[in-house]
Amino acid sequence: MARKQLTQIFPFLLPLRQKQRKLFYYTAMRFDQHEYTKDTNRGVPFANHVHTIRSEIVNPDTGYDIKYQENKYYNLELASNELQQLLIRPGETFSFWNALRYADKYMPYKDGLVLVNGKMQTEYGGGLCQLSGMLYELFMHSPLTIIERHNHPTKSFALQTESQIEAMDATVSEGWLDLKVKNETNMTFELAIEFIDNIIAIELLSDTYQPYEYKVVNEELTPFIKDGIPMQHTVVVVKKIDKQTQSSTEVNRVVVDYKIAQNLIESEDTQNV
Repeated sequence: MARKQLTQIFPFLLPLRQKQRKLFYYTAMRFDQHEYTKDTNRGVPFANHVHTIRSEIVNPDTGYDIKYQENKYYNLELASNELQQLLIRPGETFSFWNALRYADKYMPYKDGLVLVNGKMQTEYGGGLCQLSGMLYELFMHSPLTIIERHNHPTKSFALQTESQIEAMDATVSEGWLDLKVKNETNMTFELAIEFIDNIIAIELLSDTYQPYEYKVVNEELTPFIKDGIPMQHTVVVVKKIDKQTQSSTEVNRVVVDYKIAQNLIESEDTQNV
């Protein structure tokens, strides 16, 4: 049996622990040698399309009060305001939490569904990992370099976008888990987000024509059993394709082993649903 954390024994200490973690996290970022994104494009959006990711927002089949799905929609809109036309310049690093640090400064997030230690519960700002998962898939279709990403441990909570590529999720927890990408190119990229009815669409633009496109596919989806627990071995391959010659080169390969669960199973991560 796993040893309980102090905040599990004394839950009233959790807010203090969260505040401490956030303080340490953002302080460390000031001295970690990364130059984080901070500027937005105040003019006309860049003309060069890189890739777009779309996903439905409200899922009426969770079995929980629909208001929490509506709250997720609200949280995604609030967070997206901070990302709209955000620029990722050459040499800069995009951090999900650094970009959204003050998103709720004037208007608070609402409670959404999250999975904490294997139990579903509501939490302030719940649902934001749908945004981080979409951004991860978007960045995988670009020359940007992923330097930090954490997947959900269970296939039940893997993000599904219109592409249906598995293992494209990226769970986030402020002070603990982040999504970070670095721009190691000589181009500047821009984020553009649009809400259309129940759809959120995130587009990546650039200031320079892209001679390459990126194709992301599942190469393997293999079930197996580990210690009596059903699992799925998932391999994601990213190929860089020359638009003129159509020649391709493998540039990234991500391997994820998910637990497959009918219901909620134990997890030490916090996951937004």
